[in-house]
Amino acid sequence: MVNQSFWPRFEGALGADVRKALQRGDLQFALNAIASTSQVDRIRQIAAKLAEVVGTTKVQVMDDISPVAGRTAAGLFEPDTNTIYLDANNGMNVHTVLHEMAHAATSASLANPSLPEVKQLQTIFNAVREQFGEVYGTANLDEFVAEAFSNPEFQSALALTKVDGGKMSGWEKFTGAIKRIVRK
Repeated sequence: MVNQSFWPRFEGALGADVRKALQRGDLQFALNAIASTSQVDRIRQIAAKLAEVVGTTKVQVMDDISPVAGRTAAGLFEPDTNTIYLDANNGMNVHTVLHEMAHAATSASLANPSLPEVKQLQTIFNAVREQFGEVYGTANLDEFVAEAFSNPEFQSALALTKVDGGKMSGWEKFTGAIKRIVRK
C-alpha cells in the first residue's frame, strides 16, 4: 500500500492516455506507455519489465479507495483478487502505479519465505533497515520490494548503501535477487 509521506518529491504525473487506460482497466497499456515516456531510465526499464508480467492482474480506479484499504491511501494491491486499486485523486501517478504493480508481481513469491531469493531479499532488507531506520519502504519486506521497484529516490539511497560486508550496494543485491523472483 502506498503512503507517500517519506519520498514525497517523486510523483511522476501520468499522461492523459495512461490515465484513460487505467480508468478502462488496461494495465498493460498503461505500463507500456510509462515505459516509453518516462524521463527516468530506471523507471522506463522497470515499467517495461512489469508490463511483461501483468498477466491477469486487474486495475480499478476509484474515487475513494479508503473503504477497500481501510484508511486513506493512494493505492492498494489485493492479492486475493489480483487487483490493484488506485485512488482517482491521490493514486494516479507513476510511483503508485509501479509500486502497486510491484506488489502484484512479487506477492506470491514473497509469501514463501523458504525461497532462496526471498531469504536474500530479507537479508538485504534487514541490512537496509538497520541503516535507514524506520522510514517508508522499511516497514516490511513487501513494502521494501515495492518501494525499491517504484521510487528512484529510494533506488538511489539503496545504491549508496553498502551491504554484504561493503562488497556490493543494496541496489545491486536487490536487482540480482528480484530478477530471479520476477522470472518465476
